[in-house]
Amino acid sequence: MSSTFYIRSLLLPLVCSLLPFVDATPAITVTVSAPVSTSTEYTNPADFKNAVLNGTNTYRAQHNATAMAWNQSLAGYAANWGEACIFKHSNWSYAWVLRASPVLLPPIFQVDAARSQCPTDKPRAQGGPYGENLASGYPNAIAAVAAWGDERDHYDFAAAQFSETTGHFTQLVWKSSKSTGCSATNCEGKGDGSAPGWFVVCEYYPLGNVIGEFKQNVQSKVEGQGGKCLQGAVCAAAGTVRADILGKWQWFSIWGVIGLCLL
Repeated sequence: MSSTFYIRSLLLPLVCSLLPFVDATPAITVTVSAPVSTSTEYTNPADFKNAVLNGTNTYRAQHNATAMAWNQSLAGYAANWGEACIFKHSNWSYAWVLRASPVLLPPIFQVDAARSQCPTDKPRAQGGPYGENLASGYPNAIAAVAAWGDERDHYDFAAAQFSETTGHFTQLVWKSSKSTGCSATNCEGKGDGSAPGWFVVCEYYPLGNVIGEFKQNVQSKVEGQGGKCLQGAVCAAAGTVRADILGKWQWFSIWGVIGLCLL
C-alpha cells in the first residue's frame, strides 16, 4: 500500500465529516402571508354609510323600531372624536344624570341627558347630548354593528333595565332614537393603543338608554324577522366594543354643579 493511498484513506473521512459545516450560506425559505385587505366598508364612505344603516335598521326592524336616518352632523361629531384613536367615550360623565330624576334632584342640580339643565345652558366644548357606541378591531362595519346587536342574547326583556353588557344593543334598537351618524378611523399605530385596527364611533339622537323608558323603547324580537347574524357579518369576530355607561345616578355637590355650568 502506497503512502499516498494511506494518507488519502485517513483524510477522506475527516473531510467528509466537515462538509456540513463548510456551507456557510444555506438556502432559507421565507413564507410571507398576503396582507389582509381592508374592507371597502371602511375605506369607501358610501359603503360604510350603507353598511351601518343596513345593519342598524335590520336590528331595529327585528325589534319593532322604525328605520334610522343618516345624520351628517352626528357623523362629523363621531369623526372628530374617532380621530383621537382613544377607546373611551366622548361624553363627560355629567351627561348621564338622566331625566328620570326630577323628584330626587331639583332642576338646577340635574343635568339632563338630552339637554343641559344648568341655568346658563351653555354649549359644551366636549361631550354632547347623544347616545354613543364604540367598536374596534372588527373586519368590517357590518361586523361591528352585529357585535352590538347580538348583545340581545343577554338582555332581559322582562326586567327592561340598563346593563353595561347590553348597552350597545339597547341603544341600537331604541325606538325613540331617530337618526345616527358614524365614523371609521384606521387607528393602527395611533393614539394610546387602546383602539387597534379600525375604530368605529356611532352617535344617536335622541339618545337612548334612559332610565325608566326601557320597556317602551326596547321590545322583544318580532317573529319572522330574520336570524341572529347579519349577512356579511363575522359572528363572534374578534374585536372590542364599549357601550354608553348610562343608567347610573351621579350626584354632584353644589360647587361641582356650578363648575360644570361655567364650562
